[in-house]
Amino acid sequence: MEWISVKDRLPDGDNVKVLATDGLGVHMSIFYYDRWVKDYVFRYQGSKHRIQSTHWMPLPKPPKE
Repeated sequence: MEWISVKDRLPDGDNVKVLATDGLGVHMSIFYYDRWVKDYVFRYQGSKHRIQSTHWMPLPKPPKE
């Protein structure tokens, strides 16, 4: 899988789990519509903290065994 720039494309849908990076680290994130800022944002999973993501990718499929 390749990283996707947020300038090129954003995840499809609302409340989508993805891997996202802010250039400093990689975080499991949720991409969702934030009614407060009236825009889609990436948020650390399990937290209210948003991250300024530069790139994202879909989560890999879990192992079968």
